[in-house]
Amino acid sequence: MSMGKFNGNRFNFSSKKFIPLKDAKALLTDVDGSRRWEEVKASDLDIRGGIVKAKKQKKGLLTPFAFQQLRRLVEARPGQLEADGVFDDCVGSDENGNKRVDRELMYTKHLKVVTDRLKKLDKPVHLRIQKKENGFNTVLSALTSRYEAIPYAGILDAFPESFGTPRLAVDDRYVSIHVIEPKPFMSEGGGLFMGARVKSSDIGAARLSLSLQVFRIVCTNGMVVTQDLFAVNKIHLTGIREEWSKIVEEWRKGTPKFKTDIKRVIEKSRRDKMTAEQAIDELLDLRLPRRRIERALEIAESEFGGVTRWSVANGVTQASQEIMAVSPIKRTTPAIATADAYDVAAANFLRRAA
Repeated sequence: MSMGKFNGNRFNFSSKKFIPLKDAKALLTDVDGSRRWEEVKASDLDIRGGIVKAKKQKKGLLTPFAFQQLRRLVEARPGQLEADGVFDDCVGSDENGNKRVDRELMYTKHLKVVTDRLKKLDKPVHLRIQKKENGFNTVLSALTSRYEAIPYAGILDAFPESFGTPRLAVDDRYVSIHVIEPKPFMSEGGGLFMGARVKSSDIGAARLSLSLQVFRIVCTNGMVVTQDLFAVNKIHLTGIREEWSKIVEEWRKGTPKFKTDIKRVIEKSRRDKMTAEQAIDELLDLRLPRRRIERALEIAESEFGGVTRWSVANGVTQASQEIMAVSPIKRTTPAIATADAYDVAAANFLRRAA
């Protein structure tokens, strides 16, 4: 399976299935190689026309996200400029007396204000520039301090060897990596698998986050998080790479204990018998609709032989899969969000056995 070479164009890749590790790493290596950091003086920057220049040398096309960072740097937010009357001549009325806003003129004036204020700023600005093979470079971000990002391909190196092939989502701003161990560590409920999700951004759009979780595989991926196993949320600043190495080492050493704790919680949840009324009250408290709760109880009775905390949690996650078991054409974002909410509710319901 070949992912193709990343050529620096606007990029959005999301794998619906897990892909070979070598392909994932090759893809992320291409992304890393297509970008560079460049330090310039804020007073040398000119962004009029939406093109970033430094000492009259073109750096690239200014993205909306990079512009947000620059305007925040010089305190030139739209609301404040509007209050100061900067955009007064951008607002008028048409022949019918309706309000008309000249967005193009407003953007041009905004760029000029930011450029003028940058001229008075004695600070270095670090530009994250996307190299393109068939056109103009793009300035993805502008940061005042040295932003130390972990290379996307390097994140893959952190995963323990026991983890399987990753599933990726990567675009101009973020990367999300999802991996699951290929073999279950418990056979309960169709199999419980150790998994992890990592999200990062090399342009300051998100923190580095890692969460170690437990997944139950049904027909598609249904998640049951039995407890908060391991979670990290760090800002990309100097020293983040060394810190990430320590986090990964802690993660690897702690995995056996995580699995032992999970087994203990599950065994307890299997013994935690309850009445249907108790289950309904708790699930209503978790904001699940009564119709889906009743369906979850049906699954608990028919497939697990009775109402326990474990069987009901599985019933809820299987009910979420039924929401997703529709044709891709009919599947909507609200439906996906609803199914995810059910999985979270199941996790919270199961946690109460801990």
